[in-house]
Amino acid sequence: MEPQLIDSTFSLESRRPNFWLSVIFTGIGGLFLLIAIGLSLFFVYSYSQLQSYTAGQCTITAKQLLQQTQQQSETHTRSNGSTYTTTTTITTYAPDFQFTVHTANGRIYSAHGYDQLNTSSSDQFSEQAIVDQFTVGQTYPCWYNHAHPSQAVLTRQFDWFLLFIPGLFFFIGGLFFVIGILSFRRLQ
Repeated sequence: MEPQLIDSTFSLESRRPNFWLSVIFTGIGGLFLLIAIGLSLFFVYSYSQLQSYTAGQCTITAKQLLQQTQQQSETHTRSNGSTYTTTTTITTYAPDFQFTVHTANGRIYSAHGYDQLNTSSSDQFSEQAIVDQFTVGQTYPCWYNHAHPSQAVLTRQFDWFLLFIPGLFFFIGGLFFVIGILSFRRLQ
């Protein structure tokens, strides 16, 4: 039996698309992991800063439910070449309060808002319920930044659901990164 020559050019060429696919998967995974790390650091910083706020008393001077409407248009092309546009309207709500901050040393500052991240949601009734918990002219516990007392919040609750966002980026990024690394190993 005569030895057969293997065409190494064929095997090298067939590996080239897999190499670039591995690079793309690893790159996308790495990018998603970096975004997840950045978001996590931001949320941890916000939470730790909020926990360092000083307790005080705040008197509500005005309250309202903010409504923000955004429209997003998207153009689609039909199979016959004609186009059409769809418009989606998204409305979010957020409680907003004007209040005076009475600090521990007896000074008074003006502030506005409700929570640290100015969160909002599409649930108008739950956001309205927050507004309804407070009465104009009444004094409530609040927390303020000792260095800048006009930075104050009426709640120190942290929306832990926000950690879902970096968690999703960690999951997708980790998945893409592992697939990319495993496909690199298969090429060797």
